[in-house]
Amino acid sequence: MSVDLATLMKEEAGQRISVIAGSGGLSHEATWICHAETGESAEQLKGGELAVVTGMGLPEDGDGKALLDHIIELRKCGACGVIIMIGPRIPKVSRRIRDFCDEMTFPLFEGKENVDQEQFFKGICEVILRDSAKEQEISTAFKNAIFFPDQPERYVVPLSQYHFEAEDRYAICVLRMEHTSVDPYAAAEGIRKRLWNHLKREYEKCAVFTDGADIIAVISTEHSSEVRGLATDLLEYTRYLLPSDQNIIYTGIGKLTRSLRCVYKSYRQALSIVKLQLRKSVPMTSIFYTDMGIYRLLLGIEDEEIKREYFQRVLGPLLEHDREKDADLAEVLRIYLKNNGSIAATAKELFVHRNTVTYKINQASKILNMDLGVLDNRIQVRLAFLLHEMF
Repeated sequence: MSVDLATLMKEEAGQRISVIAGSGGLSHEATWICHAETGESAEQLKGGELAVVTGMGLPEDGDGKALLDHIIELRKCGACGVIIMIGPRIPKVSRRIRDFCDEMTFPLFEGKENVDQEQFFKGICEVILRDSAKEQEISTAFKNAIFFPDQPERYVVPLSQYHFEAEDRYAICVLRMEHTSVDPYAAAEGIRKRLWNHLKREYEKCAVFTDGADIIAVISTEHSSEVRGLATDLLEYTRYLLPSDQNIIYTGIGKLTRSLRCVYKSYRQALSIVKLQLRKSVPMTSIFYTDMGIYRLLLGIEDEEIKREYFQRVLGPLLEHDREKDADLAEVLRIYLKNNGSIAATAKELFVHRNTVTYKINQASKILNMDLGVLDNRIQVRLAFLLHEMF
């Protein structure tokens, strides 16, 4: 539950406070608003609070050093910004404090004198709660469009209330991060909101939500070029948000849909691309459905049972043999076909003798009851392997 400071300024606070420094940090998210008058209260912050300071808990000094030290402590404890209420205790904010907040891009606001603080706090809290409810409704509706496409009543009307129209075109992007030291679910949720706030500056109709450890981004656009721009934007900003040692991001972007009812197709395509990247079947630079080559044809087959039945019928006997005998005939055959049927290239890749490869290919041919010297048979088996990689 949070809202970026720029939105707060626009919707509620702009008539009562003004930004006097650190405007580069207005993308920071405010989770709540609270008084933080002392060092002890600063230590109680959980992160993301918009701190209000009247000076009641600070020692009086002429140069504002105590206030500067307190602001430094608030920033250290996770406050998203600070509102200084101008009054008898703090008649003005020093240039030194403003310079610090500008340097740290830490938003510093000046509260106007005689502000009704009760009404001010109430207004801020209402904006945060309202924005959170809106995002939750949009996220739930898009999840329904993805996972329950045959139940349009669960997403068409709810999304239209926020101007996501049924006949608009949409593209889905799936991001999956490889983390080494943090909870992937918490990391995804932590990045989600900041990504959404970032995208809203570029795209009028967009949404970002999570499904487990995956981040799912949606934009509505009529132009494929904007979809490619979305990919670049998402990857660059996500890498910016991640620690330098945790910047492996698997990314898939589905085809631009014809309408809201086709969103699930774009999602499935995007998710399949991520899975292919995870299995190293395609390079991580291959992220667009439209650039997937033969996989594009296979990803376009919506009936999952047809795909499963095909690779089971073609490869099933060989996979079963390998499981029972703890053998590797299927893997040798896969590499053999990847190398265009070259025994020498396959042997080199597997670090084995060519006779070993020849023997295993002959064994696989017998088990599959196929002459692998025939091009049509090779194509059938190659397609089966490609389908197998998609599950």
